[in-house]
Amino acid sequence: MKTAAELTAAGRPLAEVVGILGRARDRSPRGRHKIVLTPTGEAALAWPDGLSTLEGQGMLAFDEANAGLDELFEAATLAEAAGDADEAARLYDLCARADRKDPIAPYNHGNILLGEGDFSGAAFAYQRALARDPEFAEARYNLAQALEALGKPEAAAGELEHLLASDTPQPDAVFNLAQLRMKAGDLGVAKGLFERYLASDPPSDWAQTARRAIQYCAAGLSG
Repeated sequence: MKTAAELTAAGRPLAEVVGILGRARDRSPRGRHKIVLTPTGEAALAWPDGLSTLEGQGMLAFDEANAGLDELFEAATLAEAAGDADEAARLYDLCARADRKDPIAPYNHGNILLGEGDFSGAAFAYQRALARDPEFAEARYNLAQALEALGKPEAAAGELEHLLASDTPQPDAVFNLAQLRMKAGDLGVAKGLFERYLASDPPSDWAQTARRAIQYCAAGLSG
């Protein structure tokens, strides 16, 4: 069931997953096989001495040294889908180093590092992405998260303010900036930002949180 879930998460249709599991069961001894996806997306059996196809034919290892950028990026994507975060991060970093104009690879690298709690590494990866595309809103938003986690709330607020200066609505950035300002004791600014967030018609649970924050800010200002 775990293998089926991993294959499904990697984008394999249910009928194909059933076929892969059946072929693997017929080919390998009970309890002695592991199904993996190769960097090219092909299902394979992992053995102590290498990989084989589901039919038992030996497979050559992924030739990373001679792989093109598209192949490296695909390998990183597949590793991430398979739950191998460390390998995915390594491959995204390789892609980012190989193509210094691409903002997506460092952004994906940053997302993995952020999820693993490496906030310093994540911040650097997002900054690398933004150096290549200063208008990459998702990278700037995530950079703000990483900076806040590093104990740099003013730097985080600066990134969010940069987002809010754009023409694209950024309700999540408004909410996060409001929270930062409230924590810093700037209740007037925080109250205005929470009211701005409510005007964006957010989901009911987030709207309720914003209303409570507005009440808190109003009480602090009146006191």
